[in-house]
Amino acid sequence: MSNPTTMTAQEKEAYKEKVRAKIDKLNAQIDQMSAEAREKAADANVNYQKALKDLQAQRDALMGKWHDLQQSGEAAWEELQAGLEKSWNELSNTFEQVKKQF
Repeated sequence: MSNPTTMTAQEKEAYKEKVRAKIDKLNAQIDQMSAEAREKAADANVNYQKALKDLQAQRDALMGKWHDLQQSGEAAWEELQAGLEKSWNELSNTFEQVKKQF
């Protein structure tokens, strides 16, 4: 993709839609994990619920950055995009760790 400062409005919109699709997919996966957590044994469930809350908090922070990106002007785009990508990578790593753990 182009340098963020030279991205067209169409490229920016496509990027926003791509991120939104990733968030929607993650929300579905978190919902599925929530349902599975209700089925876990009491001991494991406590740890699972904590991990799930951590994931949800990271997702909420990512959503905040995504909303900021939606409202950003040209000057803030590059910084917000970099922050969003960093948050997405951290969230993805945490998600995979939780998935492996439970």
